[in-house]
Amino acid sequence: MDGSRKSLSVSPAELAGTDKESLPRILYVGCDGFEGDDPAPLRSYGAKCLRNEDWPIGFCPVAGTARDLSTGSAINDLLARLAAKTEYIRHLVRQIPRYDVVHVHGGPSKDLVRLALPALILARFFGRKTVLHLTSADTERFLDSRGGWFHPLLKASDAIVVGSRYLQKAVGRSHLRSDILIRPVDVKDFTHRVRHQLQPRILVESDLEPGKNVACALKAFRLVKQKYPRAELTVAGDGPQFDFLHRMAAGLKLHGISFTGSVTNDEMGSLYDEHDLFVASASQDESPTSLVRAFAAGLPIVATDADGVLHMLRDRTSALIVPINDHASTADRVIELIEDDELTGRLSRQGREEIRKYTWTRVRQDWVNLYRKLASRSYT
Repeated sequence: MDGSRKSLSVSPAELAGTDKESLPRILYVGCDGFEGDDPAPLRSYGAKCLRNEDWPIGFCPVAGTARDLSTGSAINDLLARLAAKTEYIRHLVRQIPRYDVVHVHGGPSKDLVRLALPALILARFFGRKTVLHLTSADTERFLDSRGGWFHPLLKASDAIVVGSRYLQKAVGRSHLRSDILIRPVDVKDFTHRVRHQLQPRILVESDLEPGKNVACALKAFRLVKQKYPRAELTVAGDGPQFDFLHRMAAGLKLHGISFTGSVTNDEMGSLYDEHDLFVASASQDESPTSLVRAFAAGLPIVATDADGVLHMLRDRTSALIVPINDHASTADRVIELIEDDELTGRLSRQGREEIRKYTWTRVRQDWVNLYRKLASRSYT
């Protein structure tokens, strides 16, 4: 689906007279590393919107975590993982037969095997239609290098959905067909504010893992500080590189930098509003929701030309684009924004236009059409 494509929309009021029995029953399975009993994680925003329209929507959480159940020993870790997997399978067996379509949200490659595969197999066993929604950039590496044995199982999915042409091509190299659908993003708690003169207060919001390359942003910030000593940087997020990035900041003798750790959905709007510009330094990414949040808040963006990002941005129209892992160019573009009020204001205002592409109103009908087609149901 092209980003400029307009989708028809149907309001809840228009659906009020719809026979609910004719609506496809959809079960969302969050196989994206999210674990817990909250039935509505951020990545299920589209499902929450449909549920608000009185669609028969269900959620299958990943019940229990090895981290919560473990006492630290290898045996107990194994038992904890087995207990968590058993509870997850029980959830799937109880819920899948009650629905028409099973929407499997696949995240990192390790979760495709650990979580998505059981959901796909059980849905097939119960004769239910499946949607496999791939959202992680590391899917490309997994399919190209280690996913050969997984391809026949992926072909068993009735529909594979991706968010960009980049990931669609990666899936295509495995002789799999996929459809491009934009994932809606909840930005109701964000207030768009046009930035002109920057302080600067820089925000990086990302999972702290190697592919996100937050280290590049730290190196760029060091160069920015040399010219603007009062510059500040906030790194929001958590992940396996949290301690490494802390040590790196100390080694670079960076002052004015703060690490917030994980940020709740309720805190996101305030976090973005408190900053002047956004830096995305990933070397590998796929349709990051953080860029949508930056648009919603009016933050001008400096981002790398990672394959899964380029489809969202246009250089000097919606963001400033720099080469992957080029901290000097990243710093130069940040400084350019600090010193060019006209450019900063133009990119900031453009966020209002960009955010429209990711609203539920804009993308709703594409998702509805997919579910209707799979369930072979109709409604008016």
